[in-house]
Amino acid sequence: MVEPAWLARLIAALAEPGAGLSGLYGAKRLRASGRLVGRTVVHSLLPSPTVRAPWEDVAFVDAVCLCISRRLLDSIGGLDEGYGFYHGIDRDLSLAVADRGRRCLIVHAPFWHHGGKTRTRGFNEDPELERGDRARRDSALARFTEKFRHRLPRDVRGRRERVRDWLRTRLA
Repeated sequence: MVEPAWLARLIAALAEPGAGLSGLYGAKRLRASGRLVGRTVVHSLLPSPTVRAPWEDVAFVDAVCLCISRRLLDSIGGLDEGYGFYHGIDRDLSLAVADRGRRCLIVHAPFWHHGGKTRTRGFNEDPELERGDRARRDSALARFTEKFRHRLPRDVRGRRERVRDWLRTRLA
């Protein structure tokens, strides 16, 4: 974290009307398959954060950093540990928050992420490790889409923003 106020920003976002979950990385759209739409990703990653200050609404908050009140987390029943360590717990939590009528927000709090690819270490040396990881990911995604079929697809962008994004991709 490069700014001392990063945690205060995550907590302040939770005071926003209807807010339930805040974080530093997420996406505005999830497909019916549960997969995110890359062009809708917003984040605070340096060197080029894409989130507009102070925060933006998203469909889900990535587990790289999450902030939620204990009361809301308890009302959801905690984290669904059936997903395992790497796959799906963040999407599940985000949609559980949405099921409570609450918003998910990505906060502008720039940070460097040095831990990337920790899940995929060793894949080049051991293809079986990668196959097992893909199987766990596919299983978690199937579990998620079944559990949240009523919420998928999910897109928090307004009509104007969706049209603008669509035009950008077509004219690029």
